[in-house]
Parts: sequence; structure tokens; C-alpha cells
Amino acid sequence: MRAWKGIEAMRSPRVNTLALLAAAALLCLATASSAGAATLQWDPGGGVADGYKIHYGTSASTPSQTIDVGSVTQYSIDHLPLQENVEYFFSVSAYNAAGESPPCQSIAYTPEDSTPPPPPVELVVE
Repeated sequence: MRAWKGIEAMRSPRVNTLALLAAAALLCLATASSAGAATLQWDPGGGVADGYKIHYGTSASTPSQTIDVGSVTQYSIDHLPLQENVEYFFSVSAYNAAGESPPCQSIAYTPEDSTPPPPPVELVVE
């Protein structure tokens, strides 16, 4: 099961949405659909941003990876090389010619185990 931790979930039959308002004026959202896809989304808030950076890693206070996603305001984190059953922390910062904003507060996410079950055994015909 995909797990988002650290914030209150608003549930619907098809999508779990989690939101957090950060000091950087970015509204960070994380969604996981019933199909299992995980997407990080954010509302740019105010100001003019040329682009955004996603910071992530296994520590909330010191992310080990940063990816520049350009001017988009959502990104499928299923494209990242994440290990199953490992908790990751994600945050987003905005940048422009004047510099980079502080990141929004981190959101925790644990990719589910996608290993299929073993086949049935001892199949017989009676």
C-alpha cells in the first residue's frame, strides 16, 4: 500500500489527496490514484517563478537528491528511482533570476511493494 504521512488526508473513492501549506508560499500536494500512480503537485502561490525543483531523499531535514522539473506544477514520482518499502521525503522550491525560494515543508511517501504474489501450488484435477 502506498503511504503518505505527516499531513491530514482528504479521501475520495478514486484519489487520496494530501496538502500542506509551506512558508515558501507553495501549496504542496501529493496524490496517489487507485491505479497506483503517485504524483507530486503544487500551487505556485504568488510571485513569478521560472521553474521548480523537487528535493527528495530518506531524510526530511537533508534531502539527498534534487531534480529541476522546469515550469511544470506536477511531477509523477513513479519516474524516480525509488526503492519499494522505503520512506522518502519530498519538498518543492521555486526559482527565478533573483534566486531560489525555501522549500515547502516535506511530505513523506513510501512506495508500495509491487512484487506479484507467487503462483498457486499443488494444483490438481479431480
